Amino acid sequence: MFCSKCGAVVTGGQKYCSKCGSALPQEAARFEARVESQGTYTQPGVQVVGTGKKIEGHVKFLGVLWILISVFAILPGIALLFFGSFIFPFMHVGMMPWPVHLLIGPLGAMFGLVFLSAGILGVAAGWGLLSYKTWARLLAIILGVLSLLRFPFGTALGIYTLWVLLPADSEAEYRRLCGAA
Repeated sequence: MFCSKCGAVVTGGQKYCSKCGSALPQEAARFEARVESQGTYTQPGVQVVGTGKKIEGHVKFLGVLWILISVFAILPGIALLFFGSFIFPFMHVGMMPWPVHLLIGPLGAMFGLVFLSAGILGVAAGWGLLSYKTWARLLAIILGVLSLLRFPFGTALGIYTLWVLLPADSEAEYRRLCGAA
């Protein structure tokens, strides 16, 4: 809010302007509550933007990032699953020692399933964030913590996910977005 005489910035609850000393209307106390609930408040000639839409753009961008990064996890998952299940067991035994030959196929298939599962969960989290599903925030936070170990892109995505979705005010705003969608 601004002083009507000198234009100085006034915080909610002040009775007098700190710059010119003029009395402020009682509207100042209710001003911040209106900004918090509505997101914006228009005073004659001045528009003050509140925190009502802090994470909406970040959530959409985060959803797109989760989908893109997860597709790049699905592709090697499919390849490892295919090679581990179909190619490695039928390789010529003379190419590698006997115990390695028996382990490399199942290990490749297992890692393929892990990558494929993580990719599918990431795509689900991205889709859920884009469509404001209530479960998507928790899934994205869990996947964000797990992706901190995948340096460098997973770490960056994990940090960004936690920065956007973890604070309590972000939770309240995300719930509001879920109710509006």
